[in-house]
Amino acid sequence: HTGSEVTKINPLEKTVLVNGEEVSYDKLVIACGATPIVPNLPGTDLPGVFTVRDPGDAVSTRKYVEDNNCRNALIVGGGFIGLEVAENLRAQGLSVTVIDMAPQIMPNVFDPDMAGYIKRKLSEGGTRILTGCALEEIGGDNRAMFVKTSAGVINCDIVILSIGIRPATSFLDGSGIETERGLIITDEYQNTNIPDISAVGDCAIVKNRITDQHQWSAMGSTANIAGRALALNLSGIKTAYEGVLGTGI
Repeated sequence: HTGSEVTKINPLEKTVLVNGEEVSYDKLVIACGATPIVPNLPGTDLPGVFTVRDPGDAVSTRKYVEDNNCRNALIVGGGFIGLEVAENLRAQGLSVTVIDMAPQIMPNVFDPDMAGYIKRKLSEGGTRILTGCALEEIGGDNRAMFVKTSAGVINCDIVILSIGIRPATSFLDGSGIETERGLIITDEYQNTNIPDISAVGDCAIVKNRITDQHQWSAMGSTANIAGRALALNLSGIKTAYEGVLGTGI
């Protein structure tokens, strides 16, 4: 049932509120994923400002580039998604600027010397990289035309916001499901603290296989393997998900 929004879970009655209608369950799996962070700044709702979370976002972004004959792109965020989008927009023939408020690109992923190497290679390929540069405002007449940053004004035809994601779990407020920083806490069998409710994917926390500590691994590989383990558990084959190493390529 696409286009159906769950706004409340009632574990005592074993029901969920879907588009205003109560629906009962025997087993409930929460796999609601995460949503892109959009900062509370002027202009983020202008046409020409995009996030890239699913294939539809990529299609609509490309269509906007083609329909508006875009030449200059500004990407906010120098992480995995931001740099992949930068590469793709460069391949479309656009001039690309990437800004990140951190002192390096790929923060929390690479050490500064490795991040510096990546920055040099991107610059050699024609991508402009500005670190220590914070977004302050997006401006333009009826569409995105420039951004104000802590380093000055940058003109652009399209803006990609790639500053991170947050778990899409706000609808769980009051349900009694235990969370940590908005992430659903599960055991190694993907069970939550409430019987017959499981969680998996970007909305759930996992553990680091080396440290045994909680970790958010918002990666497709994690969701895929944990989801397979959960499917086996639901079908009666007890299967533990033993955690992640936290690798990324």
